[in-house]
Amino acid sequence: MIQPTKNLPHLDHWGFTSSPFHQSSRLHSLQPSNTLPPFFDGGSHGEALARLQFLATMGYSLGIVLGSSGSGKTTLFQQFQQRPADDRRNQGVYYLNVYGQREEEFLSQLGKKLHCPVAYETEISSLPRWTMILWQQIEQALYRTRQNKWAPIFVLDDFDRSEKLEVPLLRLLNASYSENGATFLLGVNSYRLIHLNRQIIDSCQLRIDIDPFSEEETYDYLQFLLENHRPLDHPDGPITIFSEEACRDLYHLSEGNPRKINHLAELSLAVAAEGGADHIDEEMVQKVYEELLIHDDLTT
Repeated sequence: MIQPTKNLPHLDHWGFTSSPFHQSSRLHSLQPSNTLPPFFDGGSHGEALARLQFLATMGYSLGIVLGSSGSGKTTLFQQFQQRPADDRRNQGVYYLNVYGQREEEFLSQLGKKLHCPVAYETEISSLPRWTMILWQQIEQALYRTRQNKWAPIFVLDDFDRSEKLEVPLLRLLNASYSENGATFLLGVNSYRLIHLNRQIIDSCQLRIDIDPFSEEETYDYLQFLLENHRPLDHPDGPITIFSEEACRDLYHLSEGNPRKINHLAELSLAVAAEGGADHIDEEMVQKVYEELLIHDDLTT
């Protein structure tokens, strides 16, 4: 049973101890946990996770996960980080969100993952010299990983939103390239793929796409989340809070995007609870959608 994080009135109305649709995995740092959150493996998500595990098993040096904002890339990385492949070669998975980062910030994060001493320095008298030494230590650390047959995997989420990290990445790929070298996995918005350095695209050994849900997958996704947060007093069988028409509207209005589905469904729960409703129909979903558009929440 998932434990509640907040006692919200609209959750009490429906009998939930925690929200089915409040996704807290969108963090700039993923922390390993002994308890995995529910993972919906329908649509392309289950296949994407299998491809990540295949990439790790094969020891590929570069993979790119493509999906629109809110498609579930970070959630996928979280599952991958905590569900290692059975035959993985003594690997660790390290998550770095590189949104807005320049070379120095990125190298500092990476250096700490590789336990490079200079990465922990707090007083830097000369940034160019510090960067040079850090590069040397990182490349030496990657060389040691090859010698020790330890193959770390570095997830670089929001790579397309970083600041000029293409050249440093290419240098890292060159430093770690071998059968037992490190693997770099990029999270990229599919609409921004055209902005990536051509050499990086050409170096990619496995492309992994996360597609929007279909109408049927949207229904299955909603049911999956509701089942994993089933109210204690709810009888066995489907949880029919959302009518079929409401599910259809959630799909069309969200365009099958999981984050948008969660947002619309969460607020629909709240608005319906405020009115004392015992189910949610398409009119309720449409009302929520129109109010959200006023505040531009689903168009950014």
